[in-house]
Amino acid sequence: MTRLFARVFGERVLISVQNPLVLDSGTEPQPDLVLLRPREDDYELSLPTGEDAYLVVEVADTTVVYDTTRKARAYARGGVPSL
Repeated sequence: MTRLFARVFGERVLISVQNPLVLDSGTEPQPDLVLLRPREDDYELSLPTGEDAYLVVEVADTTVVYDTTRKARAYARGGVPSL
């Protein structure tokens, strides 16, 4: 996925793989992949938030129910856009 997104979007997004995404003061999941808005500091000065995300990808097998319920609601509360 990382290679595909890099080819398709190039410099228009920053690809973050398994790094924290701040949703609120107590919630920092580490999604499998996030497409982020580019920022001058490349998120070195502060972690990205849900509002910085264009797309969050969670790859799940045993955690499908958790990822599609509780985690999905947390992403929505944190400002991650939904489809």
